[in-house]
Amino acid sequence: MTAEHHQPTVPAPAPARGGFARFVDVVQFLALVAGCVTVVLLFAVGAEGGATGEGGGDAAGAAIYAERCASCHGEDRGGVTGPSLVGVGERLSPSELVAVVEGGRNGMPAFGGSLATGDLLVVAGYVASAG
Repeated sequence: MTAEHHQPTVPAPAPARGGFARFVDVVQFLALVAGCVTVVLLFAVGAEGGATGEGGGDAAGAAIYAERCASCHGEDRGGVTGPSLVGVGERLSPSELVAVVEGGRNGMPAFGGSLATGDLLVVAGYVASAG
């Protein structure tokens, strides 16, 4: 009898992703990180009473809302030509609110190109606070 000697089989390493596929992986990762940072900042704005501290975010959010949003959503956020925003903070997550303000939706214009990130966060926080 001969003793058979078997070498354990080691799987071959996965082929390296190169070129465009690697670029797409990096972009997707950066988008995920950016989304997480946005959510963290939005919660920080809410926890601190606004980006300017101690209720200043409410005043800044109200000012941005009055200038950019009230003509469609109403001064009381009850809706005019746009939908009511009362209770929107219960229907949408903070990141969803920021995405809507930034990118627009259902006829609403996008404000991402005309509002700084801090202003987007402040006005989204103000809108979310609508009872």
